[in-house]
Amino acid sequence: MTMKKSKIPKFKSIAEEAAFWDTHSFADHWDEFEPIDVVVELSKPKEETLVLRNNWNKKQKTKE
Repeated sequence: MTMKKSKIPKFKSIAEEAAFWDTHSFADHWDEFEPIDVVVELSKPKEETLVLRNNWNKKQKTKE
């Protein structure tokens, strides 16, 4: 089996890589990416959380 040569160059810095991706699309390189598993652990906040909701429509009507 022959390995395909990557169309994605080797980068010397993160800035060089960022400049490359600013002018190229990931869609042109889908066949070169490998799937990975990502695990995100969400834990409860360490402090209490206060959620405020505002009905902007009512506020707008009272101003008129």
